[in-house]
Amino acid sequence: MKKIYLTIAMFAGVIQAFAQIQIVRSDLGQVGDKLYLATIDTFATQVNVGAAGANKTWNFSTLVPTAYDSSLFVDPTTIPDAPLSANLAIVSGNEETEFLNVDPTGIIIIQTNEFSGEEIITDKIPFPFTYQTAYTDTIEFSITGTPDELGIPLPVDSVRITANVIAILNFDAWGTLTLHNSVNDVLRRKDIIYTDISIEGNTFGTWLPIFNQVDTGYTYTWYGKNKKYFLAEADADKDGKISFLTYQVDAVFPNSIKETLANGSYTISPNPANEVINIELKDAQSFTYFITDITGRTITSGKSMSASTQVNSSSLKSGLYTITIQNGDAAASKKIFIQH
Repeated sequence: MKKIYLTIAMFAGVIQAFAQIQIVRSDLGQVGDKLYLATIDTFATQVNVGAAGANKTWNFSTLVPTAYDSSLFVDPTTIPDAPLSANLAIVSGNEETEFLNVDPTGIIIIQTNEFSGEEIITDKIPFPFTYQTAYTDTIEFSITGTPDELGIPLPVDSVRITANVIAILNFDAWGTLTLHNSVNDVLRRKDIIYTDISIEGNTFGTWLPIFNQVDTGYTYTWYGKNKKYFLAEADADKDGKISFLTYQVDAVFPNSIKETLANGSYTISPNPANEVINIELKDAQSFTYFITDITGRTITSGKSMSASTQVNSSSLKSGLYTITIQNGDAAASKKIFIQH
């Protein structure tokens, strides 16, 4: 699961006096490391991230996974079009790749602007990571192109996208996390992500606003001792209700590098969409789908038990989203514009 504000780290140990984990460079995963993950996108009962503070407890051991995946640490020079400043990459089975620049002083998360191809520095966090430390990062970009170049089907000559993203990263809690196979001392990070994105259209030399979207997202990440990666990560609403959860498991699952669904084997329509999005995967008996916003945050997800499904998009704010379809070891993504 690609996320712009996903910081990847391992852990040094526990400060005995306070039981607080410190995260340092020597604990980060290396090229060749592979981790196995379970994901949950459907919850029978409400699950909450819990309060901030010291000596907290979290228990996810009774939750039932809906899918399994894995992540591989690789040399970014082996990946076409990788950011030049990256010295580590993490590739997951849903075709997402996280690029990092890591040295003894800290971690930098590098995101490539999918419209302009420019490198964007998203997270910059110095070592060690400790309880009650907080950082703020800002991303700003503007890109102009034709609707075809930007993948936005609008009846205008040119499109201009302007985005401002502010992320507040706060290590707000520590305690004990219980998963299916382990009990772990953890340090939790809370990210509050403010996104302000506007799209303008130019016809006959005049720029006119098409929409402006202001949104706030919340992501919680639990880090554990000697785990090379986050132990658990959750997308949640402002009240802490979890909508998507990923966590480490120790079982062996199929290789994480999945095939790409062939063009023409699936359709996502209409685009732009309003009330309903139609998704069809030809000859499939079932498939899963994820809708993410421009920051990579999962907005909604689900599973179709047939070759097609309809997704109610009436509650989605107008804006640009990505729909990812997964079927077995194959996956594909497509940008879609929601316009009410």
